[in-house]
Amino acid sequence: MARTGLTFDNVLKRLGDFKIKCSDYYVPMNMLTYGVGVHGDFLEVGGEEIGFSPLGRAQLCRFIKPGLGQIFGDCSEMNRMNLFNQFLPEAIEGQPNKEIFVRSHDNLIRGCLSNSYGVFDDFKLVQLVKNVLGEKAKEARVTSFSKDDGRGHMNVSFIWDNDNIELGKLDDGKPDIAKRGISISNSELGLGSVRIEPMLYRLICSNGMVRAMASQANLMRHFGDPKKLEKKIGGIIWNLDKLYIDMVNKVKAAREARITKIEVQKFIRETARYFHVSDKTDKIIEAWHKEEGDDKFAVANAFTRAAHESFEGRDKYDLEVVGNKIVDMDITRMLKQIEDADKAKDARKKESEEIKIWSESYALVQ
Repeated sequence: MARTGLTFDNVLKRLGDFKIKCSDYYVPMNMLTYGVGVHGDFLEVGGEEIGFSPLGRAQLCRFIKPGLGQIFGDCSEMNRMNLFNQFLPEAIEGQPNKEIFVRSHDNLIRGCLSNSYGVFDDFKLVQLVKNVLGEKAKEARVTSFSKDDGRGHMNVSFIWDNDNIELGKLDDGKPDIAKRGISISNSELGLGSVRIEPMLYRLICSNGMVRAMASQANLMRHFGDPKKLEKKIGGIIWNLDKLYIDMVNKVKAAREARITKIEVQKFIRETARYFHVSDKTDKIIEAWHKEEGDDKFAVANAFTRAAHESFEGRDKYDLEVVGNKIVDMDITRMLKQIEDADKAKDARKKESEEIKIWSESYALVQ
């Protein structure tokens, strides 16, 4: 089992140290000054000239000129200055008090967002979870932690070591044991959200299977009253037991759902393509070979096992989510989609060959 050596208190210390170096500003647009100095672009905020992180630059550009954020980094210096012409008095006439939320870290602009953005820091989130868990937090062990991958994300997962759930039997007849846990993610400065999700952690491969649910119950945006967000988070943590039961039942059912008609590896490749993670296919198939099987669980496990063995941060989390979607999905429907895609591909190939033959025949006649 993977060991980070971290506790709740260790994570809080790291997040607290990060937060100390952050400064927040709510600045009217007419008080912002953009410039180019010896060391690059900067904003003058709070009487200081502060440079940009890539995320901060892209967010500010997107905020003041929708659609241009993604190309800002490739612009020439002159074009960048043209973008910031919107800071001129005539550009903000009629809305002189419009504010932007600006966060800096280590003297770099880290984020630029609407002033309606509800600040919910990583430190505050993890502290809240710890407080809600109470004595249970002392029994938890952090299995993974990542902070700030350039997109403003924080992810932390933990399990209870004294907890054992039997999911079924392994090939050698021994019980397949998992422990309960929780995965938390926060998009501190994205268009993002807070996620609180139950997790099963399989001991056989240190595999955390996060239970992804696309509902506002666990996907909470950073807008509105932060107090309401705190209440939602507390309620979710206290009601996780019924979600664990649902998760265990679906995993057990997935062991009985067989993949027929096509090779399992092809099913994995097509499923990876369907969920837009084709670039990770080789690692997923490699993980499947370590615990092969022709049931839906074996495929889902390959995705989540690859997440833990080959990836970190957001890539790891995304594969875990896909693994859980596979547990939920209808195998018959997925096989039908793959079959229809193959038929369409064959039809296009046949049509292409017929056009080629027709073109060659036409050329001979001419």
